[in-house]
Amino acid sequence: MGSVEEIQQPLLLGFDTHSRLADLSSPAVEEFLGHRPVALWWWPRLVVWESRLLWILSGSSIIVSVFNYMLSFVTLMFCGHLSALELAGASIASVGIQGLAYGIMLGMASAVQTVCGQAYGAKQLPAMGIICQRAIILHLGAAILLSFVYWWSGPILVAIGQSEEIAEQGQIFARGIIPQLFAFAINCPQQRFLQAQNIVNPLAYMSVGVFILHILLNWVVVFVVDYGLTGAALTLSFSWWLLVIIYGLYILLSPKCKETWTGFSWKAFKGMWPYFKLTVASATMLCLEIWYNQGLTLISGLLPNPTISLDSISICMNYWNFSLQFMLGLSAAASVRVSNELGAGHPRVAKFSVFVVNGTSILISIIFSAIILIFRVGLSKLFTSDADVVEAVLDLTPLLVVSVFLNGIQPILSGVAIGSGWQDVVAYVNLVCYYIIGFPVGCLLGFKASMGVAGIWWGMLIGVFLQTVVLIVLTARTNWDAEVLKAADRLDKSANEENTDMVVSERLPAALLAYCLYTLAHDGLTKKDTNRKQKFSKRNGVFLLGQQLSSAEANVDKNKLFSKEELENTRDHFSVERILGQGGQGTVYKGMLANGRTVAVNKSKSVVIGDEVRQFINEIVFCHKNGVKLLGCCLETEVPLLVYEFINNGTLSHYIQHPNEEFPLTWEMRLQVATEVAGALSYLHSAVSCPIYHRDIKSSNILLDDKYRAKVADFGTSTSVAIDKTHLTMTQVNGTFGYLDPEYFQTSQFTDKSDEKKPIFKTESQEPMSLSHYFLLSMDEYRLFDILDARVVKDARKEEIMEVANLARRCLNLNGKKRPTMKEIEAELQGNQLSVKDLMSNKILTLIMSKLE
Repeated sequence: MGSVEEIQQPLLLGFDTHSRLADLSSPAVEEFLGHRPVALWWWPRLVVWESRLLWILSGSSIIVSVFNYMLSFVTLMFCGHLSALELAGASIASVGIQGLAYGIMLGMASAVQTVCGQAYGAKQLPAMGIICQRAIILHLGAAILLSFVYWWSGPILVAIGQSEEIAEQGQIFARGIIPQLFAFAINCPQQRFLQAQNIVNPLAYMSVGVFILHILLNWVVVFVVDYGLTGAALTLSFSWWLLVIIYGLYILLSPKCKETWTGFSWKAFKGMWPYFKLTVASATMLCLEIWYNQGLTLISGLLPNPTISLDSISICMNYWNFSLQFMLGLSAAASVRVSNELGAGHPRVAKFSVFVVNGTSILISIIFSAIILIFRVGLSKLFTSDADVVEAVLDLTPLLVVSVFLNGIQPILSGVAIGSGWQDVVAYVNLVCYYIIGFPVGCLLGFKASMGVAGIWWGMLIGVFLQTVVLIVLTARTNWDAEVLKAADRLDKSANEENTDMVVSERLPAALLAYCLYTLAHDGLTKKDTNRKQKFSKRNGVFLLGQQLSSAEANVDKNKLFSKEELENTRDHFSVERILGQGGQGTVYKGMLANGRTVAVNKSKSVVIGDEVRQFINEIVFCHKNGVKLLGCCLETEVPLLVYEFINNGTLSHYIQHPNEEFPLTWEMRLQVATEVAGALSYLHSAVSCPIYHRDIKSSNILLDDKYRAKVADFGTSTSVAIDKTHLTMTQVNGTFGYLDPEYFQTSQFTDKSDEKKPIFKTESQEPMSLSHYFLLSMDEYRLFDILDARVVKDARKEEIMEVANLARRCLNLNGKKRPTMKEIEAELQGNQLSVKDLMSNKILTLIMSKLE
């Protein structure tokens, strides 16, 4: 026989070896990857699972990325068949002017990708629409500033050394694509907003449709109507505005965006500064990368015979960019996968996704490199028929092949960086590798060593190679658990930033000085305290909590994670006088929040580790009218704290052990409590997406509210099980001694029938006997009414008592298969309740009639 670990491994995932890949879920895989070393035979299946998710996202993302890029690609093809000079002018405008805006807009949009992706993973859906609107505002502001560069592009190109003839053609093209600049400013946030929600297939259909129309329009405008270079530029602008309109209509009308787009809001203008800082970091990161390649293309125009140099490197760069767009589709998918998993609190799945996407992209880049080598002549002639230009392109083909191969690694790692929010770090890496090392080396090789365009490209390759190495090291050394904490912190700031106002005083210098002194004085203490909080949060299960909060059944305000400071006064140092009770995993204290609300705070008995973390966090998954409502939790303390609503009537155990003559537990009340408890357990066993076994049902874990309705509490020992399983193999028995199902105690097999438990009872001779055994013995000896509470015998009919007693007897059957399910128990008890209510109604009616007589 196999070990316990081998038996449990499929169970932890909620699937067996015959399950479909589509049935796997990220929370289950996260638990599986972290529970123990994964058997070798599982890895291929997990790779296929991740690849499936990746291609669902990236397949359409690649189509969107490639076909949107092909709009400019096709436009340059048409320009190239006008003349070599017009191709050079359009190329220099595309690279030097449009590329400037392209880098800024895409860089700023990656902030949308980061925050929206993590918000979607954390289920903070309304915040996504606000983020998108805020991004559009910033993008349009940037477009207004950049439009001046477009309009005066001619003098700018001349100033950086381009010939007047090429600069003149470049200015004509640049002015024609000013409308495209503003369309791009809106389209970038729209696209990232939809991709963060995994809405990619509709974007692909739209992009392909617009691309086909774009080809037809270019042919008509450039050749039929003969509008030349200006017509090509205006056609490109028109196609981009068409994309904006179609995307906008989809966001407004699609049911898929109903929760994420709640309409235009003034909140988009609030808290702009924190988002602007992330935007600047994102834009800097991508601009340094994009401008690097474009800057080297501009420099090639300073070489002898600039037209051929510029045309040849431009053609190569277009194919290089084509492969890059394909990889950017994978990169966007990697960014969405990583950001979603970090936002959902799944660090291991995020790390696994990084490995899978990199392996996929390297394989694809090898295929692309082979295609370029085989078809290099034909690919050159698609752009031009000039023999000198074609020859120059063939000379650059080996360098193009190496660049395409590096595209299989570098963009993907950049996408991982975006999904993780590392934009500021990567920006510094790009600055050093590209502009301090690669750019100067390219200039030296191209001009001083007389290597021409090849020398410039060698410099570019050196910079890209160094950046790729640094990104590999950075990714390999990443603490993915820490990234989950950072993602949660980033989302909290984004969700609450509208409540933060910036006050500017006329005494700003003095205030700034005071702030700096304060920061210096307290930096050490603050950092130490923050580190302690992060350490405790990680140990106390913040990642597991992220998984639970993303569940549809989570009965907790998703935004309420109490800070240590918020609960400082509530806890009152956990004085003995405030103890309300002690559960399986902790002690419950009475407290009061700052708003005056009375609460119950559950403090773990000790530092929780391993499976104890899961038992403690299991408290949040119960969402039922007969369950104690969890208001939130605090994980920043040495032991985790859970904050509940305060139930003022105490436990059922108290009313049973200490009867209250003023408010006695009548037969009707007892039936109601039993029915409500059975209903709550039935919900746990069969109504939630992942069934849960409580494992510690007893009267002290049943609270009564002000209307004496039952509230099931203390889920510290509860556990979940796959929906298709009827039992759970446990390595140790959990629960309270005396309340255990004998089958569970003897075999460690916990079933959905095991929540029917039996306490220890002492007879008059002080011999210990389980209450269940005593009850069954009394039933066999026909002494049932001798052991019942006198109140029950007084209130109920004998037939009703026997019905409930027989139901209890069936629940105590040693053979679990012969016991009723909780759903069946609930139904039978509800039937008894109706009988009691009918009886009470008849008694009242009889009493009224007697009075009338």
